[in-house]
Amino acid sequence: MPLVGRQLQLPLVQSFEDNASARIERYSDFGTARKPKAGATWRLDRWLLTRASYNEGFRVPNLAQLFNGNATRAPGNQRTVVGGIQYTSGTYFNKTCQ
Repeated sequence: MPLVGRQLQLPLVQSFEDNASARIERYSDFGTARKPKAGATWRLDRWLLTRASYNEGFRVPNLAQLFNGNATRAPGNQRTVVGGIQYTSGTYFNKTCQ
């Protein structure tokens, strides 16, 4: 969802967008797993963009883990944080091919 655009003319903010979602799963053996995901994109100028995201994952034990005595082992939970900067160099132009 865009939060800020060019029309506001803020310094160092050409655009700012965020996104969020959630996943809910119900397992008969392990209960309910609620996992969020969120991200943001901040364009400082047409040539510089930053991104960041956070999400959580859930992994149910596989059949081998269930039947080899590891059924009491907790399901796998994962957290991921990713960030990046995108720099674009060169000449900016629009070209239409017909």
